[in-house]
Amino acid sequence: MIEVVDTLRRSVAVEMDFRLEAAALSEMAENTKDDPDFRVPAVRTGDRTTKEVLDAGMGRRHAAVRPDPLARQRLDLPQVARALIQTFLRHALRDGFFHADMHPGNLFRR
Repeated sequence: MIEVVDTLRRSVAVEMDFRLEAAALSEMAENTKDDPDFRVPAVRTGDRTTKEVLDAGMGRRHAAVRPDPLARQRLDLPQVARALIQTFLRHALRDGFFHADMHPGNLFRR
């Protein structure tokens, strides 16, 4: 049991290091630079991003998975859904990049 807890402790420490998150964002940005309908926020590195802080340029965006604000913008919701699914599959199949944290707080529409 002690080994399991120690493994979990190490895993959480790695997952909570925002420098690694910044590196993953950089890789994803390079992989997707020519993809339609998809942008990765620019990560501000140097002393702006640390183990405890991730500084990403988000700008003004709207949550992409909340239907009410999207409907008020008169967007084609089935097209938004298709774009999300196609983007996810492109990243997973083409790049071997699995986004394991796809929740409303991580998906935005400009």
